Amino acid sequence: MKKIKTYFNVYIAAFALGLIVLSGCADFLDETPKSSIAPQSFYTTIPQCESAISGAMARLWGEWNDQSYGYGWIYFKRDDQLAGGNDNIPADFGSSLWQSHWAAILNCNEVIKAVNRGSVKGASATDLDVVLAQAKFVRAWNYFQVVRLWGGVPIYNELNESAALNPLPRATVAEVYAQIVSDLSFAAEKLPPSWSTDKRGRPTQGAANGLLAKAYVAMATNPMNATENYAKAKDAANKVITGGVWNLTPKIEDVFLRANEYSQEMIWSFHSNSADPGTSVQIWNTNKGWGDNAAEATLDTIWPAQPRKTAYLTTVNTDGQNYRQWSGTQAPYCQKFVQPNVTQAEWDAYQSQANFPIIRFADVLLIYAEASNMASTGANASQDACDAINRIIDRANGGDGIINPDTRASRATTAWTKADFDKRVIQERNFELCFEYDRWFDIIRKHLLQDPAVKPPYLGYSYKESDYLWPLPKLDIQNNPLLVQNPGYK
Repeated sequence: MKKIKTYFNVYIAAFALGLIVLSGCADFLDETPKSSIAPQSFYTTIPQCESAISGAMARLWGEWNDQSYGYGWIYFKRDDQLAGGNDNIPADFGSSLWQSHWAAILNCNEVIKAVNRGSVKGASATDLDVVLAQAKFVRAWNYFQVVRLWGGVPIYNELNESAALNPLPRATVAEVYAQIVSDLSFAAEKLPPSWSTDKRGRPTQGAANGLLAKAYVAMATNPMNATENYAKAKDAANKVITGGVWNLTPKIEDVFLRANEYSQEMIWSFHSNSADPGTSVQIWNTNKGWGDNAAEATLDTIWPAQPRKTAYLTTVNTDGQNYRQWSGTQAPYCQKFVQPNVTQAEWDAYQSQANFPIIRFADVLLIYAEASNMASTGANASQDACDAINRIIDRANGGDGIINPDTRASRATTAWTKADFDKRVIQERNFELCFEYDRWFDIIRKHLLQDPAVKPPYLGYSYKESDYLWPLPKLDIQNNPLLVQNPGYK
């Protein structure tokens, strides 16, 4: 089995956690400052601002706490990939993630305010724009997660006072997305195409355009269903595809190799911090997979035989036994982040410094394919949409020119209807991005909970429309009477 104990960071440099609380808060509407250093006194140099941005993401990846995505699979078991999920959502479900996202947003706000008021000294206009772009990018990603999980939320930014001093009502979903688009558009304009080796891991122009494309395609689907955003998603994704910086890793077996954690495919990731050995990943297992995260057996049954399945999903252990013959949990496991994608030295030491992708080039290709298909005016799939998805399909099947006889793994053609093509894109996302927390968001935006193929009745799932959103934390509703709970929750 595998246990994770890691401190993931947006940047390579370590950051003292004591600085994070300068503007962040545990419950974002009810927190007293934990430091005697005022933000006006701290955010005065570029390195201080970058440390705060780094710290804004630090809390979002960690071990044995439910405040991060390192342990976030306990929440995302409600998709149809991770085993053990159901529709019984308790009060305060996901509230720790909510707190972490708001702490990150408020940290970014302080950096943006400091730059805008001229507090950051000794920096060129270009340097100020770049640090501002990083802060807005990280803020946008946090708002993107929040709006998809909880719906419309208050918009706290550089234009208003702190949440504690000036509680606000919930904005609409469209208003939150407008904030996200504004931040990412600025980031896409001001961030560099790439960083030097010593600064790799920071968000880039490609990361901003990729996340912008992802936001637009979310806006085009449930709950906004503003289909004019498909064309915008296509354009933003195309900037990444044609930018000359990012590309697919040629062999599917190599995508998650430790040697490729900074490859052209990995656009933006959580990065482990080797500065503190106590935060490294601890690994042990008997079946070659991500032991804490068993998969639903249905993922195995719907997935056609192909090299990608072997590379991403463990169904056979080192003894050649199928998971149905294993002792204990009889379920397949995720293989992406374990064998063979750790070094032998890491395996022997039961520790790994593996990265975890937030957005990669394969995701952008699939966004382009979906958006181009849905934005076209014809009845059938467009050629450029087919070209984009076929890059994913070809690699999954072992390379260009390899034909998989299973029709579920066939290459896309313009003979497909738009509807059939769209279903195939979502299925390819299901396979290609498995266990990267994308599946739940696709289920939300494509409104798939009521589909018995996605949530079979034998899993004990009973569909309710309110299941598409998580409940707002009780404490925040108590502290801010302007907040209204999501439907379906008391």
